[in-house]
Amino acid sequence: MNATAAVQILRARPRLTKAIQIALLALTVGFCAWAVRDQWSKAAPRLAHADPAYLALSFAIVAVYYLVFILGWIRMLEAWEIRVGYRIALQAEMVSMLAKYLPGGVWTPAARALALRRYAGVTDTSTVLASILVEACLSAISGVIVFVVSLAWVRDVNAPLPALIALALVLTAVLHPRVFRPLSNKLLKPFGAAGIEPLPFPLTIGLLLFYCGTWLIGGFAVYFM
Repeated sequence: MNATAAVQILRARPRLTKAIQIALLALTVGFCAWAVRDQWSKAAPRLAHADPAYLALSFAIVAVYYLVFILGWIRMLEAWEIRVGYRIALQAEMVSMLAKYLPGGVWTPAARALALRRYAGVTDTSTVLASILVEACLSAISGVIVFVVSLAWVRDVNAPLPALIALALVLTAVLHPRVFRPLSNKLLKPFGAAGIEPLPFPLTIGLLLFYCGTWLIGGFAVYFM
């Protein structure tokens, strides 16, 4: 049985498809619980002294973080003429978050691309994958910026600053048009796609500031936790 026949069978049997989806979800949740099995005993003493109100506030801020974070990706896709609604983009993001717990780093971008293909009919997989790469680069660069700036208020921090700054510079170079064009062409060639034009500079700066803001939101969540 080839892949096409398998897809046709699943489409003809929605109950079977739903059962497989539920089984995969249960398997993923079970794997996540198993992966952190050694951490429950370490977390128990801290949870015993945790303030329920602060803990609830922290969880709420984490939810806000993800609800806001997805806006940057939506704007990025719009710049490449892929228009996706907020709800669908959020679904794709959540699916990719679950895929992070599966062995192998390829599942996270693949899950997001497949979710957009299924829920929004987006077939330009190469551009979607490129957007995920740019999102990761901008988020990492903004994280370094926020961390370095925060050192003005925190003393005696033993952090590998040279390595962090070097990483930010390398990722910045990756996003430069002279590097991004040939790199995207090389990475996307196996998918039968040509190179993708980089984002406009003003939009890139705007997204960088936006992701700096998301790091601040995440920081508030950690503060109250």
